[in-house]
Amino acid sequence: MRMRIDVLVVEDNEDVRTSLVQVLRTAGYRVAEAEDGHAALQALDRVQPRMILLDLQMPRLGGVEFLQRLQEPPPVVVVSALPEYRVETSTRVPGIRAYLQKPVQPASLIEVVVDTLSSPSAP
Repeated sequence: MRMRIDVLVVEDNEDVRTSLVQVLRTAGYRVAEAEDGHAALQALDRVQPRMILLDLQMPRLGGVEFLQRLQEPPPVVVVSALPEYRVETSTRVPGIRAYLQKPVQPASLIEVVVDTLSSPSAP
């Protein structure tokens, strides 16, 4: 049986990933982390996230390719250095709920997570 968590953070930059995880855990969320899309697919064998924070540009398996492999992804919040319009035009993937541009401000991160997890379609 997979462990229920609040957020799966998928980010290849270790410093950024650590920072996101720390902010979320400090706020009381149950968090798992993965360094790229491939590791995230493996993590999904063990955990069942209510939402995913997802970088798009990662080695081995990028964010868009990761999402395309999921049958029914939970809500996804993209965390990217790309401008939002570039994300919108380059990703025609269902399930993306919001966008945060790097560097992510802790207050903005928590606000988006609260909004995403409180939406009626969040598991």
